[in-house]
Amino acid sequence: MNDESRKAGDQHEGNIEASSRAFDHAFVTDYYSVIMNPRSGASSECEAVHAVIAELFRAISSKDLDRLLALYAPEAVAFDVKPPLQIKGAANWRAQWAECMPYLPDGFTVETRDLTVMVSHDLALAHWLWHFVGMPLEHPASQTWMRATSGYRKVGGLWKIVHEHHSVPFDPMTSQAVFTLQP
Repeated sequence: MNDESRKAGDQHEGNIEASSRAFDHAFVTDYYSVIMNPRSGASSECEAVHAVIAELFRAISSKDLDRLLALYAPEAVAFDVKPPLQIKGAANWRAQWAECMPYLPDGFTVETRDLTVMVSHDLALAHWLWHFVGMPLEHPASQTWMRATSGYRKVGGLWKIVHEHHSVPFDPMTSQAVFTLQP
């Protein structure tokens, strides 16, 4: 790698880091204003991936399956926190979400922490911590921070989710999930 390429890469990484800080502690309702008025000067491609993530959480919060699945490539593969081990195809991912939606209360949002986006040409990766907010405290989903990693591919000028992985840590001594960790 020559010095000019290294400097460009360092500048891009700084933009990603700054962009990630701009999203720390942001709620889904705040994302739109952050994306449209970025504080970090992040690249337009990073902003576009941020917009997909924001739309993902808006679709989940409104329990709108059509809006949610419009964000995925047809061949998307998901590793979810609940069985099965993997879900192949957006149609199967839709069925998984359709089973979950009735258990989510009305009127919640999603909080993220440590959102990081990396873009290279027509591929992008993002990872973050997240949990549901605005739910009754006794609801199990409001007590659990989850980890997410998503892969994106640019298709027809739009970023589509091609892989998504959500998980919670587990204790290897007990084989039990650990739901009470805080970021």
